[in-house]
Amino acid sequence: MEAHRHRLPMHLCGLLVAGVRTGRLAEVMEQFVAVERNRREALRRVASIMFYPSVLVLGLMCLMVFFSLVIAPGFRQMFFELGVDLPVLTQMVLLLAGPGVRVLIHGLVILAVLIYLAFMLPRPLWVRRLVYLLPLIGPMVRAAALVVFARFMKILLEQRVPLHQALRLVAMGVRDPAIAAGCREAASGVEAGGGLSDCMARHWAFPPTLLPVVRWGQYTSNMPEAFQAAAEMYEGRLRVSNTLLATIMPPLLLAIMAFGIGVLLLGLYLPLISLIQGLSGW
Repeated sequence: MEAHRHRLPMHLCGLLVAGVRTGRLAEVMEQFVAVERNRREALRRVASIMFYPSVLVLGLMCLMVFFSLVIAPGFRQMFFELGVDLPVLTQMVLLLAGPGVRVLIHGLVILAVLIYLAFMLPRPLWVRRLVYLLPLIGPMVRAAALVVFARFMKILLEQRVPLHQALRLVAMGVRDPAIAAGCREAASGVEAGGGLSDCMARHWAFPPTLLPVVRWGQYTSNMPEAFQAAAEMYEGRLRVSNTLLATIMPPLLLAIMAFGIGVLLLGLYLPLISLIQGLSGW
């Protein structure tokens, strides 16, 4: 294993060493594979949940471009030739069909580039903090990261890895930069003689709901069981968030699309309705 140490992640090396030391290498590797499999499965579920809403949003963007390039110019020319006074709603619709669509498309392109850079480049902690604050998505991201954190801590502590070393190894293994920073800060506090729950409470990455579970593990001297309970708690929350997102997002987007299309049609036909009423003497 020493010959291949430089090829393996540090947290995996720590797990291997701990497993060999305790004679439970097969069990440790089985647990590690289960953690990675569950992490990938969680990502797959989120991607599948977001696929349909993404298709709806893309369809809405295509509809807006078609409206701007094909439908709106004909109505704009007709209103100009008739010389009708346009209501405020119609003026807003025509404005949206002109420069408004271009601004929207440019904004979406810039947003997509920023999201790509945020995933490809090292992310500062304030970006992760903003992600945590996003409705629906933020709690899912945080819960998924906490599940991985708790699972790794449980595996390492079961193998009698010292607490501060376990925290540093987990910091190398989790993919969430906020959780990793919190682990490093907590490890420094534990090395200085502080209690784990108190050290974790100083960093915003660890939510208040996690701290009572950690304190229970400290008081009962059963930290692996405490982190097992924490992992199950956040896995439950992740399942609830997935179900909520899958239930709410599609009908919400459909309602928004229907409302937007209704506003566009009303804005276009409102001057014609007023013109017909005027010609008929109503």
